[in-house]
Amino acid sequence: MDKQRQERLLQVYSTGKVRYILEHGVIRWGILTAIIYRTLYAITTHGWSLKGIADEVLSFGTIGAIAIFGILGIAFGFFMWKWIEREVKKIPPKPDKEKKNKKKK
Repeated sequence: MDKQRQERLLQVYSTGKVRYILEHGVIRWGILTAIIYRTLYAITTHGWSLKGIADEVLSFGTIGAIAIFGILGIAFGFFMWKWIEREVKKIPPKPDKEKKNKKKK
């Protein structure tokens, strides 16, 4: 694993589990997937009618899709967090400067 990837993993890991799951699982994956799903559903149902697509995307069905995909996003975020934890544990610890100074004395 290269240094840049290690730093990125440590940066993501430092944000915390709950924030990661909410940000990456629920918001980025869940809500975005729900909106894409409802848009594609509207296109297949109403064709390329902009009014039909807008009516479908801005309906109560979209709220249900956001709820369902949001819950699935929690699971997605949780499993991704477990993967990040496993990868972070593989990173060797950085040498502590204080320990080096004590050894020199």
